[in-house]
Amino acid sequence: MKLKSFLLAIVAALLFTPAQRGQAQTVGTSAVKPGGPVTMVVYYRVPPGKRADWLDLYKKYHYPVMNHFVADGIIKSIHIYQRRFRAESPAWDYEVVLVWRDWNAIEEGHVKEPGLIETMYASDMAAYKDADQKRFELTADVWIDILEEVSPQ
Repeated sequence: MKLKSFLLAIVAALLFTPAQRGQAQTVGTSAVKPGGPVTMVVYYRVPPGKRADWLDLYKKYHYPVMNHFVADGIIKSIHIYQRRFRAESPAWDYEVVLVWRDWNAIEEGHVKEPGLIETMYASDMAAYKDADQKRFELTADVWIDILEEVSPQ
């Protein structure tokens, strides 16, 4: 199982438990709106000297899949950031901000991703699998945060 799919499954499982939903809705005044967008931030840490290789693989093979979800309306926006300078903590090299349509879109993307990959890369699935494996070998660490906007008022 791909690491990203595995992580999304874990996030979805944690976020969709009734206890977690209830907890999220009681925090502050910016309760999670069931039908509203969900901002997910995925952080990647890459070994020194491997950033360009990792980013090339991400842009060639993974970004097109996520961008297809934008075209389908599952994801509202994607932004990729890189650090200008390395920092000790939190130690990330790339930050990918995905704004999903809503909570259900995260699960919808998780379910659709394998079939979409098979369709998009059918002409050379071996190259896709090799590149995806290489990208994850270049990933020293990855973690996901779900952000909740807080009103300044």
